[in-house]
Amino acid sequence: MPNEPAIPDIHADLVQIVSTEFGIILGLRALSFPHAMQADEQGSEDEDVHPELKGIVRLSPTQAKIFAIMLKRALKELEDQDGTIPLPSGFIEQVRPTQDEW
Repeated sequence: MPNEPAIPDIHADLVQIVSTEFGIILGLRALSFPHAMQADEQGSEDEDVHPELKGIVRLSPTQAKIFAIMLKRALKELEDQDGTIPLPSGFIEQVRPTQDEW
């Protein structure tokens, strides 16, 4: 439609999840390419580099629960088609997801 504003296509390297009494807030953050390239050239990442906030999604508790269920179903379908999606060992060690969570 001609009068619709452009909708941004956001890639997130990091999703911050904040829980409040009103719902869930997702902060979508991405590393900028120049920072990533500089880190590669220097051989280490700059500790002061913070991923740039690209978008915020606010969900009511009900919306967040529905989103979680639908996301889990979509991931299950992907795994049924393509095999298990591996989780980074650092994530597993830090979060320690239980069998019923995943």
